[in-house]
Amino acid sequence: MAILMRAAYPDHPIPTRFVQGFLPGDVKNGTTTVRARDAHAWVEVYFPSYGWIPFDPTGKVGLRASLPVGAQHAQATPRPAPSFNPSDRDQEGPSGRPKGVGADLTPTNSGGGPSDRALLILFAVVVAAGVLGLAFIAWLRGPRGELSPDAAWKNLSRTASRFGFAPRPTQTVYEYAGTLGELVPVAERDIQTVATAKVETAYAGVRVAGARMDAVRDATRRLRISLLRLAFRRPKRRKR
Repeated sequence: MAILMRAAYPDHPIPTRFVQGFLPGDVKNGTTTVRARDAHAWVEVYFPSYGWIPFDPTGKVGLRASLPVGAQHAQATPRPAPSFNPSDRDQEGPSGRPKGVGADLTPTNSGGGPSDRALLILFAVVVAAGVLGLAFIAWLRGPRGELSPDAAWKNLSRTASRFGFAPRPTQTVYEYAGTLGELVPVAERDIQTVATAKVETAYAGVRVAGARMDAVRDATRRLRISLLRLAFRRPKRRKR
């Protein structure tokens, strides 16, 4: 179903993601028991103003919610497309001034001797020291407030988004984690640690605590530094 919906409109594919989790399980005396055989997968489709809506081609998901009412948006007013008429071109050039009028733009000798190079090197050293100082402060501070797997995942994606590597609407948690792991191999293990905790909490209802939560907290602290490598990578432009 996910493949068909993504391929239905090649120019504008329907945002669809493949979700892995568990069925509701058995409820007895107020206790829900979820077994390994309850592992299941389904499809979620993104609707603007509604969010991700689950669909299950097998019909096994028992907890079905009605489609929520989304916010109403006014229809955008179409704007006229700009056109270019060669006959309207300024014959005096883009500046709109007659030739010979304006400041003299003849390049002059601005130096560039050893003293200028020394100042440039000094400036680069100061900037590098400032970046390292901020990175060290961020490492010592670590995550602010009470940390949860969901907050750790949002922190990770928000940091990557600042460098132009935001998750796409059609990407699942594991797909996005794999993409970031390929971009920053040194952080791949920490990214997978946070992603696994996020999936188990959001889709399986697992409560991450103790040593597992300490591992997520330590991974989040290291990712605040390792993801800075994304600043030196150029994001690929998406095809429209």
